[in-house]
Amino acid sequence: MHIFRDHKRALLVFMFFAIGVPMLFFGIPWGDQGFNAGDVELARVGGVPVMASEFYRNLDAARQRMTRGDESPTFKELHEQGVAGNVLDEMISSALIRREEQKRGFRVDRSLVEERLRDDASFKDDAGNFIPSRYNAWVSAQEGRDWTPIYKSIQEGVAREVYMTTVLAPANRVLDREIERELIDRSTKIQIEYLKVEPAVTPTDEEIQQEYDENKEAYRKPAKHTADYVAISLLPEPSEEVLDIVSRARAGEDFAALADAHSDLITKNGGDLDWVAEREVELDYRKPLFALGAGEISDPVRGPNGFYIYKVEDVRENEDTGQTERKARHIYVQVDLSEEERTARIELAQAISAKAAELKGLPAALGEVEGAGNLAVRRAAGISTSDPEIEGVALADAPAFRSAVVAEAGRKKSEEALTYPVVTGKDTLYVAELVSTEEGIIPELAEVRDQVADDVRQKKKNEEAYREEAAALAERIKVEAATLDEAKAKFPDATAEIKETRPFTKADFLFQEQLYLQTSDVYAAIEGKPEGQVLGPLTDFLGGTYLIALTNRQEPTEEDKANWDEEGKRLREQRTQMAQMQMLQDYLEFLRERELNRIKWDININVYNSVVGIRPDEAATPLEIEIPAVEGAESSGADAAAETPAEGES
Repeated sequence: MHIFRDHKRALLVFMFFAIGVPMLFFGIPWGDQGFNAGDVELARVGGVPVMASEFYRNLDAARQRMTRGDESPTFKELHEQGVAGNVLDEMISSALIRREEQKRGFRVDRSLVEERLRDDASFKDDAGNFIPSRYNAWVSAQEGRDWTPIYKSIQEGVAREVYMTTVLAPANRVLDREIERELIDRSTKIQIEYLKVEPAVTPTDEEIQQEYDENKEAYRKPAKHTADYVAISLLPEPSEEVLDIVSRARAGEDFAALADAHSDLITKNGGDLDWVAEREVELDYRKPLFALGAGEISDPVRGPNGFYIYKVEDVRENEDTGQTERKARHIYVQVDLSEEERTARIELAQAISAKAAELKGLPAALGEVEGAGNLAVRRAAGISTSDPEIEGVALADAPAFRSAVVAEAGRKKSEEALTYPVVTGKDTLYVAELVSTEEGIIPELAEVRDQVADDVRQKKKNEEAYREEAAALAERIKVEAATLDEAKAKFPDATAEIKETRPFTKADFLFQEQLYLQTSDVYAAIEGKPEGQVLGPLTDFLGGTYLIALTNRQEPTEEDKANWDEEGKRLREQRTQMAQMQMLQDYLEFLRERELNRIKWDININVYNSVVGIRPDEAATPLEIEIPAVEGAESSGADAAAETPAEGES
């Protein structure tokens, strides 16, 4: 029974497809397609055969679900992973369903079978209307086909559909009051305060020492690397137009007129900025403005996708704020790096990298690569995973640069050739060379004692005993404290900070607030309770224990209620499907426990091995289905061929 219990979800998905009405497409895939040994019995369950071709198709479907890109597992790999055994286990459950259905002797009329065959979506237009010509063309294309397995499969599918409809009928009873309650909850917005209950954990000296001794590598300091690099900008240089504007402005031309004539800003207004003062956190491309005196004009200042030119007309002290203010104008000219120039700079970086690898160094490479003579080799020391900044490298580019250097250190350690990687940053290309690596040391316990103690605490908090202690403490707090504020005051060392959520509904999640409680649990706890009452304890997805208190409730509006009819239908369908899934799960478990230990059933391991690709002389992982098999089942004979189905009416 263990495999069944461990794979309930996979089993249910399979059963909904396997025991439902088969879907028909052009070129119906019944028969022994893909199984070249002929269609033989793989297993027999209480007189119900499980065919090898059916197993092959289901196993192939499992393989397709597990395929990622060009990586597709073989049947043998599916066997070794236990997937093939699970598929067969599911088919045994399906056979039990067929056996129960067959006991009823339900007969499916031939006309209904053909109606089901014609009802496939492949024979209909987009509006769902049957197209006789399409169906007739398909039937004609099947000349010579043995229709017996097709009819039989549809007959069995319809019979099982009727049977399962009967079995699952109780699940269709969804009470109106349950739907109404859910609609109200989904439209009612609430806010809560919450308090995490965390009993203090004080590690002993012995526990700290043991944690350190057993996990010393975890406390090793990160290695520090030194790297040389050359930086190649991906930003454009000032255009001739920009340089000409600066020259004309400094020669005395009217700056406002130049702004109106040349600025690429939507609002020009002579480039007037009015009186401006430097902000506490100022943009880099605005900073040069505040270094200018009255009457001065800046050099071109690189900004987003272009260049700024500033002119300060006057300077004053603001009497109210005490800040220095400037009466200023600006001109913005958009300048983009051409695709050709960008490509040329990328190729330059790649050429430097290749030559550095050939000559074993960046300095030598710069002298050999055309166009690299004006570049300088810079050095960055102390590159470490513990420091986000790297000297001379933009902060946004540092993670990629660091990863490239660490990868080079790995190559050097394994005595591989260095690659002098090209790192693409936001506005810069870097060609890097690893110079040296200083391996991190394992510090003495005294240096990392606090970190080790924290690790001990966290491990203890992940234990079931701690969670039980937290739940018991939460129950005690509820008795001794009337509000969360009182709880925090009485138990300061065992509770976290009190926080309040934003308004939310039952359908929302609170993950953005780092709160991992299920909102359905919250709504269940507050139902019928007044604001401010301490409620819980509730357990979140991570095992944390919380006490909560309702602080605000917003009842559904008339606008909310206007959508209830449609939403109620969807909720009813969802509830019905969930109830059917649960009922099917319970029914299958009941059938297996009742039947499989008293009926005769067996698996032909030779057929199984043939399908999954295990040779007779090959040692392989055993098939694991943890239910005792009973030997001695007989194979069934083949059915006679049936005639071709009637054509649709033209």
